[in-house]
Amino acid sequence: MGLELAHYHVSQGRTNDCGPYAATIAANALIGRQHYYASETGLDMRYRWPNGATPPWAMANWLRSHQFKANVVARATVPDLLRDADRVVDIVMVGCWWPLRIHWKCVEGYEPLTDMWAFVDSAYAVPIVNQSTAEFIKRWRAFGRIVIEVSK
Repeated sequence: MGLELAHYHVSQGRTNDCGPYAATIAANALIGRQHYYASETGLDMRYRWPNGATPPWAMANWLRSHQFKANVVARATVPDLLRDADRVVDIVMVGCWWPLRIHWKCVEGYEPLTDMWAFVDSAYAVPIVNQSTAEFIKRWRAFGRIVIEVSK
């Protein structure tokens, strides 16, 4: 991917702010510099749920308010994630129903030889986290294969 998402990775620490952090990582990667700060994004983002969880429309609205294109897509496909990776950042919603967990992370890429996906994930201190296709698809499918496609 030509956007160098990993360069803009920031760890969310013990917060429940994966949505604002993922949106900030995407925004900074698309403009090619550190301009937005995730702690401020979380405060600026409207319509968050009481526990801090961020619905897709809140992230899309924040991104649009900063002049990015942000399309929320339900039932996206793997080819959707692989298309236009040099100019579009895909933020995927993954999770499980028991225990109930929802998480947002940015797609960095896919390696077909190892069948592994790479993510820039604010839940980790390291910039790149790998996940098998089987595990990723299981977690992504749990909540309708939702992706936010972000571009300039």
